[in-house]
Amino acid sequence: MLGRDYIKLFFHKEKAVCYDLKSVLGYLPLKPDLYLSAFINRGQRLVDGNGMALNNERLEFLGDTILSTIIADYLYHQFPCKDEGFLSQMRSCIVKRKKLNELSQKIGLDEAIQKYSNTSNPGKNFNGNVLEALTAVIYIDKGFEFTHRWLIKNLIQKHIAIDELLTTEIDFKSRIIEWAQKSHKIIRFESNEDNSGNSRCPVFICSIVIDGLFKGTGKGFSKKEAEQNAAQYVLTMEHSTKLG
Repeated sequence: MLGRDYIKLFFHKEKAVCYDLKSVLGYLPLKPDLYLSAFINRGQRLVDGNGMALNNERLEFLGDTILSTIIADYLYHQFPCKDEGFLSQMRSCIVKRKKLNELSQKIGLDEAIQKYSNTSNPGKNFNGNVLEALTAVIYIDKGFEFTHRWLIKNLIQKHIAIDELLTTEIDFKSRIIEWAQKSHKIIRFESNEDNSGNSRCPVFICSIVIDGLFKGTGKGFSKKEAEQNAAQYVLTMEHSTKLG
């Protein structure tokens, strides 16, 4: 069967897309029409033989769910002591449109997008859209387990610096300190270990005091995490909109 698929690919008029994607994917896809569909922008106004619109939006929808699920699974096992709030924040940082646009470029999709999207103005987020659509295509072609391994190896482990995200994307402490300095406020972070629970991991609680007034607390499995959670809480409190 595999040999027959190779023969079909050899005679397929759109076979170039498969060979172009080989260096990006790490394998040679054998279904040109399927993989090409990941690059079709709605603006091309293409339709199939039944008059149905041909574009990558349905694939984008499916790929978004698959990508989010695999990243959630990865973070869940990578950070066994982190709570739901942390995991949600990290996943949001990775799957946000700007980050997906960057990841699309990092894995080398730019050239294929320019070649196969056939539009001069696909939109500023089209790179990320194609990455999501391509994730769906890999899932349809190869199944979930293959897609899971592919994303972990080729996307997450190679191009997502988790430690860097921790400091650059979720640095609520720096944000509130910067506000305090600009507003000539005195801010204190008071952290202590919380011994009230039965968790196997140590839990810390941090209180934030601004100009002598208690503003809120946050918990975490380290002092740093507790401070970040406390800062995030204070920044997102109803009255904290006045901070800016």
